[in-house]
Amino acid sequence: YQKKNKKALSGEDFDAFIAYSVLAAQNCAKETEAGCIAASPYRGACDFCPYGGMCGFDASAGARSEKKVTGEEIVEIVKRRRGDL
Repeated sequence: YQKKNKKALSGEDFDAFIAYSVLAAQNCAKETEAGCIAASPYRGACDFCPYGGMCGFDASAGARSEKKVTGEEIVEIVKRRRGDL
């Protein structure tokens, strides 16, 4: 605890990170309630999934890929949504 970690978030930024997690969960719940249950796996996920026969996802169509998001980017997203930026 005595050493400063360059990757550590400040208390305010950590709160924003938690707020982002809540926003993501709320969006997921809204989509699920609206009936959006389409298979949308990330690239490579089907390699380990035992439910391929049930979900009907066509792996040859290509799975989605996401870019890596940093903690700083998440904090900025939340601050923009709150109107802090």
